[in-house]
Amino acid sequence: MALSKRWAVCAIALGGVTLGCKSDCESACDDRKDCPGGDDSTDCSKTCDAEEDAADKLGCKSQLDDLSSCIADIDDACKFDPTKQCTRENDALNACAAKYCDAHPGAYGCT
Repeated sequence: MALSKRWAVCAIALGGVTLGCKSDCESACDDRKDCPGGDDSTDCSKTCDAEEDAADKLGCKSQLDDLSSCIADIDDACKFDPTKQCTRENDALNACAAKYCDAHPGAYGCT
């Protein structure tokens, strides 16, 4: 999956409100499970860990954190629209990933 599409998927999985001690990503992912079309079999912990690991490898951790925080601040996880909300943060994450891939064209996910 291309990196820009991967981050859009991450953004969709992240939409929601932060609760308890979970990360912004996990809380938002859990909230999305209850939305129409949500997949309650998603392992949010594994999904978020994988996204965080990928962002670390790309040198884009702060951009992912900014995107996660923005999405976690959205009131209704089911109404999150990645084309209208948190676009600045998503664009920054995509730009960071693109910069990494420009420097490492053969790296995993940089096709």
